[in-house]
Amino acid sequence: MNRKAVIKILSFTIILLIYFILSTFLSGKSYLFLSFCFSLTIFIMFSYNVLKAEKLKKLSIGVRKIATILFVDIRNFTQISEKLSPSEVSLILNEYFSEIEPIISKHNGVINKYMGDGLLAVFSQNLKPEEQALNAVKCGIEILNAAKYLKEKLLSEGKPMINIGMGVNTGEVFEGNIGSEKYLEYTVIGDSVNLAFRIESFNHTLKTQFLISEYTYEYVKDNVDVVKLSQVNIKGKSKPIDIYEILRIKTNDR
Repeated sequence: MNRKAVIKILSFTIILLIYFILSTFLSGKSYLFLSFCFSLTIFIMFSYNVLKAEKLKKLSIGVRKIATILFVDIRNFTQISEKLSPSEVSLILNEYFSEIEPIISKHNGVINKYMGDGLLAVFSQNLKPEEQALNAVKCGIEILNAAKYLKEKLLSEGKPMINIGMGVNTGEVFEGNIGSEKYLEYTVIGDSVNLAFRIESFNHTLKTQFLISEYTYEYVKDNVDVVKLSQVNIKGKSKPIDIYEILRIKTNDR
């Protein structure tokens, strides 16, 4: 039995003892008033527990849906941070994330979590998969431009050179609140999320910055210029998949 349950039982027992002790000394109207107060206390306690359980149940409800996942990572930041003080690491990361967050919001994305020197963003917002995917790709291109500016700024200040890598995937995820009774956190989980992480990791070996899966590509192929890279073996996938390097968004200019 956990501590919280023990406290509840002890509290209820103490209330009962006080009620029975007082009831032996009271009669008439005083006894009726005590009985009313006791009944009201029990009702409030019961209602509180019921409402709390319903709130937790409601918050914990998740849904399966199609979403586009964008994972952004600073390349080799662990090695870079070893040469910096904690305050310098904090300042660089805060400046970096401050540049990226408005771009994600602008393209109808939501930052799901910060993960040290990386972040995970979700594009769903009840949009069609093709809209989600295109939003994520446009967002990624804008992040690259912002990162280039920030890289030059940091270098001019005598700080380390920072490069980023991004991976995007579109597919079914579980979206909802996960956690304990005291702390719930909105998140997305599933194979589609893992795939975005794994696709991003290929940036390091392929010397690229922005890769998307074949699943995302199917939704954006009419709107982007890409380089198709060789099929890669992904952990957890029985067959190799195609990945694509994003070059630019197509325009109507002739």
